[in-house]
Amino acid sequence: MPGGDRLIRSRGFTVRARPRRRGRRRYVWSIFRPPGSGVCALACRREDVLMRVFSQRRFASGAFAAVLVVAMTGTSYAASPRDGSYGGEAQDSEPRTTRLIAYSGSGLEGRQPQIYTIRTDGSHRRQLTTTGGYNPIWSHDGAQIAFQRNDWIWQMNASGASRKRLVQGYSPAWAPDGKRLTYSCREGVGLCVLDVATGAETLIVAATDTWSGADSSTWSPDGTWIAFTRISTDGDEYTQHRQLFRVRADGSELVPIPHTYPRATSPDWSPDGATILYTDVYSGRGGEESGDIWSIRPDGTGKRRVTRTAGSQVSGAWSPDGDRIAMYNGPEFPYANMDGVWTTKADGTGRKFVVRAAGAPSWHPTKAWAPTPVPESGSASGQRIAFVAASEAGYDLFTVHPGSQSVEQLTTTGTAHSPTWSPDHTQIAYGSHSDSGIWLIDVRTRTRHRVADLSYPWQFSMAWSPDGRQMVWPDANELIVFDLRTRQRTTITLETDGASLYPTWSPNGRQIAFALQSSLGRWDIAVVSARGGDVRRVIRLPGVETHLNWSPDGRRLLFAHRSGPYWAETTSLFSVRPDGSDVRELKSTPGLDAEPAWSPDGRHFAYYSDGPAPYGKAPQPGIWTAGPYGGSPRLVHRDRAITDVDW
Repeated sequence: MPGGDRLIRSRGFTVRARPRRRGRRRYVWSIFRPPGSGVCALACRREDVLMRVFSQRRFASGAFAAVLVVAMTGTSYAASPRDGSYGGEAQDSEPRTTRLIAYSGSGLEGRQPQIYTIRTDGSHRRQLTTTGGYNPIWSHDGAQIAFQRNDWIWQMNASGASRKRLVQGYSPAWAPDGKRLTYSCREGVGLCVLDVATGAETLIVAATDTWSGADSSTWSPDGTWIAFTRISTDGDEYTQHRQLFRVRADGSELVPIPHTYPRATSPDWSPDGATILYTDVYSGRGGEESGDIWSIRPDGTGKRRVTRTAGSQVSGAWSPDGDRIAMYNGPEFPYANMDGVWTTKADGTGRKFVVRAAGAPSWHPTKAWAPTPVPESGSASGQRIAFVAASEAGYDLFTVHPGSQSVEQLTTTGTAHSPTWSPDHTQIAYGSHSDSGIWLIDVRTRTRHRVADLSYPWQFSMAWSPDGRQMVWPDANELIVFDLRTRQRTTITLETDGASLYPTWSPNGRQIAFALQSSLGRWDIAVVSARGGDVRRVIRLPGVETHLNWSPDGRRLLFAHRSGPYWAETTSLFSVRPDGSDVRELKSTPGLDAEPAWSPDGRHFAYYSDGPAPYGKAPQPGIWTAGPYGGSPRLVHRDRAITDVDW
């Protein structure tokens, strides 16, 4: 393929990734989709494409690079091994304080990323830049932020004011005295020190025949040493080899850090000076990159893996007290909404989700507050709500009672997704992405068994028939109806050019509604007879319709809707009559509203929401319930790391 392009085919459309050269050994990956389908980047969701482009400077050599990531995210729950009960976000892993971090995330004014600050409990989000910026780094007194914009390093104060351009280069890192910066200079070839007051530049590490460039750096707490990433001449434009080095601030005593070749990058020195955190990054020839967080002593001893969940965790940064680590955690299919900044304990446990579509976190050196308590209020309605949320193993299946708010953990494999209750509420069917199977679990006895294989591991939506004898799930432009007793499959072929997703059965069992994605990326809600036949389109709104759910009385279809460009995407919940009339918007908050599901009696629906004020003084993300037309919202279970909900 010309230019080193890579084709990724998914659900009726093709994504082409093309490397574009930018200077010495620097590449930007461009993502292409067919006309009319829009751009798939920061806000790609699991039903759009199986891969994510995330703007992450600290992965690449020098320039801002779009990194194609196929990744997984991690954990935050603990369950009792005896009774399977769940105590919310475990108290022993709960951070003692909430701190302030700066990060780069999708901007509302344009496609370039912007700099934000947010507390680690998800509150007080604030945008600092409007003309672009990434890789923010706090000065050690918290008064200034250095950041990167295009090929230049900039400085601003903590409120985003008094911005000024400092020097051409990449990957800034403050010295402890706040007077100097290290950065990748001379088009990424060398490592320089900048005197911020005078503008004087000093080259301390130059390129050689075997080491072609320098990248991300970090200072020891006493300011005597600098650890940085050095780029080897080995490898090629697809697979760069890297190693950590350390050097005195005057350029003397340059030595490699053993056991960090060939994949170490993004070092961050611990506050006590004892260890260096870094990313062990894998670069594939197809342009994909993923990583894990490790720590090592400055002399190369004591190498230890910090993150152990499958997938990609990169750009680790120590909290000022050394108790926690912030990082970018890439989205694992089918948990695409969980990409963003997370924090963990120093040993990699106790994961907490902070903010979506965000990367390159940097901790404020001093600011800390007591976590804000948010009272929860249960709903009056009955049966338990099933949901999938982050666990220490990955993502597992839980239930919560909407009244008492008691939570129980049902699985511990870390691979659960897409739960759906049986009509009698005694079993839950769910998918397992590790073995491409559909499993049933008895909620009383906790016994589970595998009932079916899926044709591909990323299948993520299914529904029971009203009589509990069959299930349906999509397979490209087909719906598969599976008899649970005979294990026989019946195929409903949809005469369309697109893909079916999120099927839901009508209460009388005669029809199946589903989301229909065309090859051009357009979305409809459609209905077909449960016996097959012509497809009837119900409604098309500008954007994407997902997570359909037919009301128990058959009168309305509940669904989630996404609209807008990826840098300013909005999500809302709607309902519509099956004939396409009486479209009603039920919920729309500044954050995410998703995964709607009717209660068994049809008097309420449950959904995940970032809450009425997700970035205000009292963030309230979690499982909510509301009346049939969106009134009387109630928070049932507070947690940011929830991916699937069914009632």
